[in-house]
Amino acid sequence: MIKNKGHFALLLLAAVLPVTPLRNVTAATLALVGGRVIQGTGVEAIEDGVVIIQDSHIVAVGSASKTVIPRDANVVHVVGKTVMPGIIQGNGHVTFAGQGDHGRYWATRFPDLYGIGSRNLIDTLQQGVTSVRDTMGPLEVMLKLRHDVDSGAIAGARLFTCGTILNYGSLAPLLDEVDKPGTGVTHAQVEAARQAMNLPVLSAEDGRRIVREYKARGVDFIKVSALSDPGDSYSSLPPETLTAVIDEAHKQGLPTTTHAVGAPSVAASLDAGTDAIEHPAIAPSLDAPPEVTFISPQLAARMASQKVYGVSLLVTIEVYATYFKNPALLNDVQRMGNVPEGMLTEGQKFVKDSIANGAGPSLWEARYANTLKNMKTLIAAGVPIVMGTDSGTRLNYHQSANHVREMEILAGLGMTPLEVITAATLRGAQLLGHDRDLGSLEPGKLADVIVVDGNPLADIGALRHVEMVFKAGVRYR
Repeated sequence: MIKNKGHFALLLLAAVLPVTPLRNVTAATLALVGGRVIQGTGVEAIEDGVVIIQDSHIVAVGSASKTVIPRDANVVHVVGKTVMPGIIQGNGHVTFAGQGDHGRYWATRFPDLYGIGSRNLIDTLQQGVTSVRDTMGPLEVMLKLRHDVDSGAIAGARLFTCGTILNYGSLAPLLDEVDKPGTGVTHAQVEAARQAMNLPVLSAEDGRRIVREYKARGVDFIKVSALSDPGDSYSSLPPETLTAVIDEAHKQGLPTTTHAVGAPSVAASLDAGTDAIEHPAIAPSLDAPPEVTFISPQLAARMASQKVYGVSLLVTIEVYATYFKNPALLNDVQRMGNVPEGMLTEGQKFVKDSIANGAGPSLWEARYANTLKNMKTLIAAGVPIVMGTDSGTRLNYHQSANHVREMEILAGLGMTPLEVITAATLRGAQLLGHDRDLGSLEPGKLADVIVVDGNPLADIGALRHVEMVFKAGVRYR
């Protein structure tokens, strides 16, 4: 944890400077020998295994008794440890910092977003997450971050971006709230954030136009806000407009995903032919009727039959239930890691003020319980689940390893440890359309490899103890 608040600006500056990989311990050929090897494909682990990396790629995976280790290899013995693919964060927000007052944050911190994103990418990589699928961020900033990571100008997790969510209406009123005299925020600041972050879709043809423009600018996928339940404020799209956006994305060769909360938006997403749905299990506010709150077995079966990925994001609700019940956890140095103190202080104040105003944990616990019920329904139906956390949203800090907590929750809902690890590795790569290069330990794939002290097949929590991180064969931890 950062002890001095004034150091945050200096750390942002440091985050944009190149971070030197540990090249001195990376030979042209590297052999990780003697560990438990989880390939990420769902097959049983190899005990006393070997993974051989040559330059940026994996060249061999197998048992120590059957795998020939090149004479010139740098041999690293990892007996008692686990070797597995780098984690893929299925849904994160690298330019978010755990903030609560989104309108003020976007308006006042907009010039800092590159530095904030840089810091979050390296912090994420150090935790064993080698790729991030970012599902909301200002496009120009995101493209620069992606370019600079790919070029080696900065070190960090590999980045995939959709830019701004199409037709996400919740941000507009938040910006309007701070675009007033006496807020300490200027109209120019608000307008800069509004232009970058608010992207309404005015018609089916307008949606197609935006998709074509985003394709030309280089996004990796398209995310659009779908029809919402009555209890939330997200913008609604007419079915024909939502379908047009997704159809145009597919014509342009782009994967699609929808922002959905509640059963009607999940159904609308399936009607429109999306490839994935973000947080399909999250239950809306408690005053929504049951047919909105709960995913029926029939709807879940339809999602499974259409092979639509469900990106989990359970922890984004659990953090509220957890910290409202036990605010002292926000003071736990080990749990909070190196969360910037300014953002942590804001979170602590938010929880304290909310409790003082009568907002205890019970409402969040009830909403979380409904969310877990929905996820159980999706898992039972065979929906392909991808691990994602919504990292960077309020109280959901990049530095607190919430991807591991997400995996623990999934393991508690009926998924086996191997299934959970696959959801956080190969399935994330499949969602991105990059499973030929990423997501598993197989010859020919990029060497995104982590070494963990412990056995995540016995305890998923062992993934908090990452000892080595390789991205494309270069060691960063």
